[in-house]
Amino acid sequence: MISGKLNELPFDINLDIDFKGISIDTRTLKKGNIFIAITGDNFDGNQFSDEAIKKGAVAVIGTQQNATIQVQNTLEALFKIAKWWRDKSSATFIAITGSNGKTTTKEILLSILSQKNKTLATSGNLNNHLGVPLTLCQLSLDDKYAIVEMGANHIGEITPLAELVRADIAIITNAYDAHLGEFGSLENIVKTKGELYQTLNENNIAIMNDKSIHKKYWLSLLKTKKIYFFHKDIYATNIQANNTFDCNYQQQKITINLHLLGKHNIENSLIASLTAIKLGLNLEEIKTGIEKCKPTKGRLKLIKINHITFIDDSYNANPTSMKASLEVLNNFQNNKIAVLGDMAELGEQSKTLHQEIGNYALKIGIKHILTLGNKAKDYQGLHFKNHQQIAQYIIANIHQPTTILVKASRLMQLEKIIDNYISLT
Repeated sequence: MISGKLNELPFDINLDIDFKGISIDTRTLKKGNIFIAITGDNFDGNQFSDEAIKKGAVAVIGTQQNATIQVQNTLEALFKIAKWWRDKSSATFIAITGSNGKTTTKEILLSILSQKNKTLATSGNLNNHLGVPLTLCQLSLDDKYAIVEMGANHIGEITPLAELVRADIAIITNAYDAHLGEFGSLENIVKTKGELYQTLNENNIAIMNDKSIHKKYWLSLLKTKKIYFFHKDIYATNIQANNTFDCNYQQQKITINLHLLGKHNIENSLIASLTAIKLGLNLEEIKTGIEKCKPTKGRLKLIKINHITFIDDSYNANPTSMKASLEVLNNFQNNKIAVLGDMAELGEQSKTLHQEIGNYALKIGIKHILTLGNKAKDYQGLHFKNHQQIAQYIIANIHQPTTILVKASRLMQLEKIIDNYISLT
């Protein structure tokens, strides 16, 4: 974690005071932190400066005169501090972006690398203009690896994050129709993901999807010749229904028992494996790390309660990930129900894309769909007004062994259906 003296920071300040850690939220602030009063369209962190000092902050960086360090822009100050601390690190930095799979790929890679070496990774989904610099501020100077996830909602948002991190290895998992409404087009999504590759120098490594239709464009952005492809340099064979598969690299092969649902997670495992190989790990070490990786909350995690098995995939959703999750549900043998909520940020195509998902569910044999949210009505399922109603419906009507997928965009908080079910049974 970032630490030092205030007069060591890249500001004109002559205070010989020790600090440890950065906070932008007084609710989680720890004694000894520096509080940065982030401002935005609907909030002003300067209002919490006095509270931060009372809770033990040793300094406040803000835009008002009462700040310990007064600056014109507190977000720029956060970036400046994160860069100062990143420059002190000798870790190998791995940056991951993509429409789908970046968080799970990060978790798999963390499980592999952390077996023998101190490894920092983005916490949860803190992958935006605040999360990335805050992640860098969590670095310890003895970390050997740092895995930094990067997300974006608009074109141009990856570039400043990539320039801050200065990755040694850059990974784009894919580019699909997530946040389509914010980007305006798939072309803009592809360009935005490609911003990560544009920041690499000739000594860095690029990890790329050999099957991507965007490969030619992304290759045109690279200065480095150190380019490695999943589905080509590394690939899976002998894939079983339980997600056991053979991982193949050059003349080597090893069988891996993946404890994550979904065939798409085999691809995420290949990405992590190829990255680990380029960092010097062998297939046995990679196998052990992958097999230790378990699903995280809200990401295809099984929750068994009496005769009901919930597949909690409530963390987020877009059309591509929604189809993948429906395929996971369809692989279960007993009675199946899909509880689906709104997919956000799809713009003018929202209605059509929601209808397509409803049709896709029926096409693959999932006939029982429960929906929540105004946009979710276009799935053409049985619609409900709130989380509790759906939980009550399940309790009243589902008496046989049943697997229930719960999935929607984050704003829908669909995990509350499971919480309600638990509290009512």
